[in-house]
Amino acid sequence: MNRYIAFFALYFLSQQAALGAEHISDHETYCAQTTSISCIDFINKRLSEKEYLSHDWLKIKSYQLDYLYDFQKFEQLVVEIEPLLAEQSKLPPFFVLS
Repeated sequence: MNRYIAFFALYFLSQQAALGAEHISDHETYCAQTTSISCIDFINKRLSEKEYLSHDWLKIKSYQLDYLYDFQKFEQLVVEIEPLLAEQSKLPPFFVLS
């Protein structure tokens, strides 16, 4: 059941990406702050420094999801999305599946 929900979430993200096509992804702009480590390592490091589900954490989490989607790392994307599904009551509308 959770797999189906995760794949629905992945589908939802893909539809949002199609509606908001970009030339430069959000994660690329965010990662422009560093050249010393890879973009995903930078994102994960910053994510670990923020309070779980705080405004900053959610913003950085969106960069992580954007990165994983853009690089077609769908299995890891599902791993990152599944815990968010369990936290929907605590998430802002942008992250909630309706």
